[in-house]
Amino acid sequence: MRKRACDSCYQRKIQCDAATPRCDWCRHHDLPCTFNRPISTRRRGKAKKTLLAAAEREAQLRAQAEAQAQAQAQEQAQAQAPGQAHQAQSPQPPAQPSQAPQAPVQGQDPEVLSPSLTLDSLSSPSPILNWNAPFTPSSSADTATSTSATSYGSPESSSLVTSPGLLSDHFMGSPMRAESPAPPPQGPIFGRLHFAGRHLGDISLHNGIPFLSAEGQRWIAARTGEAAPLQGLCAAAPSNRSRHGVHPAFLCASMSHLGTAMDLPDRRVVEECLELFSSNPYKRIWPAVDAVLFRRTIDAAYDERAGRCSIDATGARACIFAFMALLALHHMYPKSMPTLDSEDCAVQAQYLLPQVLHETSLDGLQTCFLLSLYHLLLGQLQKSSVYHSVACRMMLTLGANTTVVPPLTAHEMPDSAWRYKNHLRKLFWMIYCNDKEISLRTGQPPSINDDDCDMTLPHAYVDFKYVDDIPEFEPLLMDDTAVPILPGDIRLDMIKSRTYAMLYSARAMRKSDAELIRDIRQLDDELEAWRMSVPPSFRPSLALREQQSQMDLSDPRKMERNMIHFQYHHLVATIHAATGRCRSVSGYEVEGVNSSLALAVEASRSTLLYARVIVHELMGEVFWMAVFYPLSAIWIIFCNLLNSPLDPNANVDLELLNSAPLLIKEMRLRRLARDEMAHMKMIDDFVAELARLGNAAVLKARQEQNMGIAFGISPRTLGIKGGLLG
Repeated sequence: MRKRACDSCYQRKIQCDAATPRCDWCRHHDLPCTFNRPISTRRRGKAKKTLLAAAEREAQLRAQAEAQAQAQAQEQAQAQAPGQAHQAQSPQPPAQPSQAPQAPVQGQDPEVLSPSLTLDSLSSPSPILNWNAPFTPSSSADTATSTSATSYGSPESSSLVTSPGLLSDHFMGSPMRAESPAPPPQGPIFGRLHFAGRHLGDISLHNGIPFLSAEGQRWIAARTGEAAPLQGLCAAAPSNRSRHGVHPAFLCASMSHLGTAMDLPDRRVVEECLELFSSNPYKRIWPAVDAVLFRRTIDAAYDERAGRCSIDATGARACIFAFMALLALHHMYPKSMPTLDSEDCAVQAQYLLPQVLHETSLDGLQTCFLLSLYHLLLGQLQKSSVYHSVACRMMLTLGANTTVVPPLTAHEMPDSAWRYKNHLRKLFWMIYCNDKEISLRTGQPPSINDDDCDMTLPHAYVDFKYVDDIPEFEPLLMDDTAVPILPGDIRLDMIKSRTYAMLYSARAMRKSDAELIRDIRQLDDELEAWRMSVPPSFRPSLALREQQSQMDLSDPRKMERNMIHFQYHHLVATIHAATGRCRSVSGYEVEGVNSSLALAVEASRSTLLYARVIVHELMGEVFWMAVFYPLSAIWIIFCNLLNSPLDPNANVDLELLNSAPLLIKEMRLRRLARDEMAHMKMIDDFVAELARLGNAAVLKARQEQNMGIAFGISPRTLGIKGGLLG
């Protein structure tokens, strides 16, 4: 029978010999050897006792406990050891308001006491932790062998993985993962990669490069003949700090560094920035600030009477710095300050953010949203996600998710209250759209639940969303009271939200293949209904060809149309690629798996073909937002090419893969910053490696086919698949 450890040994996760009157550890360290911690009620799979037997056992243990308590009392009264005085002066845990737990028998295992529960003890409160007890960090080995009754976060305490992005962590201790030769991921991972019933790996949150699983490495190696496909590229991935070239100010945590913080520029410079933003068509896509309300922010930031320690003034300064960082990223420089550094402005906004978080305000919400958008446009998805999460909490606190904005009449002028509600609602929709996009890109749960929001579209949203370019209407559309067009379609983002909930949430991961196919068909019907509601001039199509004619639109309209096409094709691929998790793919047991995967591949082809057509129309400032879609399409086409190297469309897919590196380079219409160059170099190498492996897979399959023909062996016998799934 296993002995029970004393309180000191138990807290330090060390073995206790349970000697009397004190164990070896307590005797050598002159500590009180006590057994005062609550008895664990956790049962480790032992047979259940009847209530009668449990009651009898409880009576016996109580008698033994009373005898033991009397013996210890007599021993303490007679003993005069030096350690006794120290024990009397040592602080004891505070008495619990409820009935004190019974004293255990010395050397008795707490798990042996667990069958002695009565009906009353089942409803007793959880044990109270002793926060006054000393704590010594234990080694990993000690932690692994400990049997704490409250091991929160362990697989025993919870068998449900609440985020699909953490599914790989949940199985990290499995034999398959332990034997995997894949290099350890550099940073957090997300978005498990499946194709044709295979788990191929996970994607890094920092750079989007897949880390192949053992199954993925074996599959790609078997198809291409390469010993360690992509392993060198993934293993050579630098750390997050060196990869992004993080600004030193972002990593500095000392308060002394704040003394070098940049002061606000002259007020006239900020007002010029506001005028530039108000007259730029980009404002209709991201209406980040309201001109009238932002002038009040400027007044608060430059109010000398408020002082630098004022929360309102600090929030206003942070909002101005974040606003100027976004403008400098889009090269909107005022004439009086042509050398504005976007990174310096973002650093200053981040410095002020801890003070801004003391109080939720419109300026604080705008600061977090602008920083999230700034890092999203730089391709720094992890930073963007953090600021986005804070912005979501602020938005919910301010009630933007349920704010109702009444439409203005023809002759009604907006007052301050209406402007505040209107801008708050615009911020909600921008944050909502970003939330669903980030969720699908990362595989992480969205921060906004649709059931907690008023999903009523802005007044006349559909009418103004796809209106043709009319020069006479441009001044009206640039007004702060106009309906924002946003880079995508709000209705499409609602389908994204349902896509994650139905196909990629933790609950969706437990669905059967038949349930998965049913939900895919339902989402596909909803997506097709949305597509048919879009006017023909903006309507995307699944099967796109390069000769498709393009309309002559203004730059904001081109960006709107291009992002809608990219998001539509990516959503089609995302919905139908979920069938890659079906375990019955190879057995053709579920109807619709083959056709669903074919739709995902076709949508990926259309993404690359469309990118070829509009590559010179893309705005350089949104490069990192747009490059994600071709990268996702390239990976799906690569997987399909390896799965079906003898497919009739294999030559088409090879041509798309071979032209992908040049396509990615042509999408860069602006000069990249230093921290973007390393990220871009890794993406270029990854795309080039996929193209090389795709060619190797097709060449290997064709050589095996010719060999089989020479010996009279069919390709299927050799294991070469000619269709999408053979």
